[in-house]
Amino acid sequence: MDNIETLRITGLKTTLLSVPFTQPTSWPYGRWEGLTVVLVEVETSCGVTGLGESVCLQDPASSVEQYIHGCAPLLVGEDPFDCERLEKKMLGYGGWLFAQQSFGYVLGGIDMALWDIRGKACGLPLYKLLGGAVRREISFMKFLHHDSPERMADEAKLAVTEGYEVLYFKYTTIPELKEAIRAVRERVGSTPGIWVDFNQTLSPGFAVRLMPFLEEMGVSIVEQPTLASDLEGLKYVTNSTSIQVLAHESSWSVADAFRVAAGRAADIVSVEPRMQGSMLAAKKAAAICEAVGMPVLMHAIGELGVAHAANLHFLASTPNAILANQTLYDWLSGDVVADGMMPLRGGRQLVPEGPGLGIELDRARVAEYAENYRRAGKYSYFGGSHAAQGADLPVPLRPSY
Repeated sequence: MDNIETLRITGLKTTLLSVPFTQPTSWPYGRWEGLTVVLVEVETSCGVTGLGESVCLQDPASSVEQYIHGCAPLLVGEDPFDCERLEKKMLGYGGWLFAQQSFGYVLGGIDMALWDIRGKACGLPLYKLLGGAVRREISFMKFLHHDSPERMADEAKLAVTEGYEVLYFKYTTIPELKEAIRAVRERVGSTPGIWVDFNQTLSPGFAVRLMPFLEEMGVSIVEQPTLASDLEGLKYVTNSTSIQVLAHESSWSVADAFRVAAGRAADIVSVEPRMQGSMLAAKKAAAICEAVGMPVLMHAIGELGVAHAANLHFLASTPNAILANQTLYDWLSGDVVADGMMPLRGGRQLVPEGPGLGIELDRARVAEYAENYRRAGKYSYFGGSHAAQGADLPVPLRPSY
């Protein structure tokens, strides 16, 4: 565009959306039935509108929307290209410096929309502004729904037939995890990789005692077995097994990623623009890991097509993102992007080539999922219908010892 120097932010609007999964699943903190996000649209003086998604982790979802609107006065009149300035302004003047772990998930939709604006204003796909393409096809693992061992084995077999090379597990209890892994391994053979995410639920000693079984089953990566704050415990597990250890909750911020990498507390580090706080922050975290020879992979909190597209651009431009990445995109029953769900075939997906994020909205779908939010409310990550009904949760809420 010709008047890029005069481009300014004029406002933003938000829409709460709830999209159900094709089937519910469980993880160490409850039952998960769908995804609720805040769709963010940042408007500019030249008519360019940027799209983003913010995550609704805690209740109520409306609080996330309110926090986003609370940042509007800090943004209006600003140059959307001043990414460092705007991030620091929201952190400082917005008071998020004292709640940094929530910053990205609450306000990440704004950062994402600003990057969409930058790409659209330049007429370039986002990855070209993030360093250019290292790869144009992104690999993803197959996230298995938590179910009976037989059904998980059926899903795993289908995924491998489709071309997936990595299978990803959550769990509820250790006995059923062992049973499920055995069933899956027997069904798919020795070739596909198996990753298990423990979400901080094991003590270091228990984790080390569990590793021989996981090694026997050909598990290649375990994610965050110990408490996020216990880097020494994480390092103890890392040094006690041939399985690669992935730091997720321990690598929440750029500073966290530095501590993990510098201390060799893990073999791999999770990155995610909204987890670390912004697209640039996640690039910095990845660069820190690259400097010490550590790979990174994309963490998924649950993304509709807007955030999923942003992740594709990030991964395309990040040299040490060499592994399969997490996604829940194929769990969704639908999406808000034009032309329907972006094709994810055999665990591989091409990076959009249009300006910015390279996607447009299907307004009818936006209206449908906004109405679903008004009708069904927020889909919770924690407890879900178990908590609502007062039923026993299927998992312990403290580490296993």
